[in-house]
Amino acid sequence: MGRKVANVIFVVVIAIMLGFTFYGDHIKYKILNYQADKLYKQGRYYESLLKSQEALKLGEKVAKPDSPELLTSLGNVTCAYRQLEKRQNALSTEKRILNILQKSPGKNGWKITQSFYRLADDDFSLKNYGGAVVFCDSALTILISSKSVIKKVNIFTYLDMYQGILFLRMSAEIEKDKLERKDKVRQNMTISPKAKLIQDLKWPISQWAGCLAYSF
Repeated sequence: MGRKVANVIFVVVIAIMLGFTFYGDHIKYKILNYQADKLYKQGRYYESLLKSQEALKLGEKVAKPDSPELLTSLGNVTCAYRQLEKRQNALSTEKRILNILQKSPGKNGWKITQSFYRLADDDFSLKNYGGAVVFCDSALTILISSKSVIKKVNIFTYLDMYQGILFLRMSAEIEKDKLERKDKVRQNMTISPKAKLIQDLKWPISQWAGCLAYSF
């Protein structure tokens, strides 16, 4: 009987210790996120990044990798990356944020729109203009079609976001077009004069052949 009681007490003590550890980690996680945010507001971005990464590492111990609980530390990490001009890292982390948000699209419509917008901005900074256009289109689709977005934000915030996405998309299209023209010029420069002459003659010959066909 005494042995059974001792075993029960032992199990209870272990459970209490684990509970304290679990809640202790949660409290520490919140404190680290608070410290990271404070450092960020002070302009100490590298220190904020380290603190955010520490918080994220701890958060991943107490929650699943796709848990909404991790959004705070992931957001802090992403913001710090952007300020440090580490856009590729920011892009990867933002995609993780988007994956978590998309698990509840109904209630996260506005946040998903913002995430797509940030991804578009990251891609634009990395000169991946095609990717920026795709992300802008995804953001616009949700912004226009999601009822939860329209209900959740006031009209001025909504229009500001809409205008921002359109401007970014237009800028990405212009830069994409410039790159395509440069590539075309570069390709033409590498073509031999004879091949270039044949290429230039293709259009007039085809037009002449078309006219000839119609004359009959």
